[in-house]
Order: sequence, then structure tokens, then C-alpha cells
Amino acid sequence: MDIVLNEGFTHTGSITVPLFQLPPGGMIDPAAVPVRHSLENYKATVFTTEVGDSRLQVSVKLKFQGTLILLQ
Repeated sequence: MDIVLNEGFTHTGSITVPLFQLPPGGMIDPAAVPVRHSLENYKATVFTTEVGDSRLQVSVKLKFQGTLILLQ
């Protein structure tokens, strides 16, 4: 799964991006979902959450893994 961000996109902290939903009863190992992104110093973690009708929502959380220093 490629996550493509708009040119010039800047963000600090974490971002959660919904990827897809599985039908009722569907199962998937989150570790089996490959995710590529262009954000530097971000770690991608795929996870599932239950949504209505016994479906699973597969999402990825991109979490900043560095040090941010703001100079003014």
C-alpha cells in the first residue's frame, strides 16, 4: 500500500490513515500489509479495528520517531 501525500505536506506528531475494510468474518494479519510512505522519521504501524456488521477496518498509523526542534 503506497501512501502518497500532497507536495509540500508538513506534519508533526502522528497520522492515522484508513486503508480498507474487510467483509464480515474477514481476517488479516496486520503485519502482512506492506506500507510505503515518503515521510522521513515516521514509523508505519498497521492495525485493525472492528466497525459495524462484524467488519474490520484496516488502518495505518504513521508516528513521528525523531526529535523536533522549532527555532523562532
